[in-house]
Amino acid sequence: MEDLWSFNDETVARAIYRCRKPIVSGVGHETDFTIADFVADVRAPTPSAAAELVSPNQDDVRRALTALNQRAVYTLQRHLHHKQQQLRVLHARLKHPRDRLEELQQTADRLELRLNHALQTLLHQRQFHLHTLRSRLLRQHPQHRLSASRLKTETLQQRLISITRRHLDQRQAKLQSLAQQAHLVSPLATLDRGYSLTTRADTGVIIRTNQSLSVGDTIVTRLSEGEIISTVSAVP
Repeated sequence: MEDLWSFNDETVARAIYRCRKPIVSGVGHETDFTIADFVADVRAPTPSAAAELVSPNQDDVRRALTALNQRAVYTLQRHLHHKQQQLRVLHARLKHPRDRLEELQQTADRLELRLNHALQTLLHQRQFHLHTLRSRLLRQHPQHRLSASRLKTETLQQRLISITRRHLDQRQAKLQSLAQQAHLVSPLATLDRGYSLTTRADTGVIIRTNQSLSVGDTIVTRLSEGEIISTVSAVP
């Protein structure tokens, strides 16, 4: 506990609490607890476990991105299917132009019979009114509305595809950046530069000074490739 007492300091605890960046506490061993463990965002049982927590597996990240992509595609397909159903409902509600023309033709025939018994002036007025009705019917043809709805649906589809691709590109760039940052702070990268890491064989605690060792202790030295197990024969 004396070696870890600096992590029980109030100043250190408040600094950890106010820090905007996530902090993982991984000092001591599994049974060691300090105030820093309770104010940190996450507590790891050992320093090695802390390193694993801040270095996520790339395969897991790729699987998460794949799941997000599948969810986006599913959402897009469901949205398009919904729009297609709406389009079919609107198409079914529209009245066929042939039926509408037949109704107007019947009305015109009745009007023609009545106009035969009216004055010539009234005949011209009724014919002009009939011509106006036919022109309005052509301007409101359902085919124009269907074309506009189809164009709008295609535009929305292209926008959704573009947004999905841009989102995936951003996530991929962020993943590469995080991977580079994780490699820079990885303990393995330090070992690759020629350094070594020595721990006690019985507890796994990192050895920082010779005062923590006694003659006969077994120590493990980890290199860039492999390990060396030694027995302490003398402590200067």
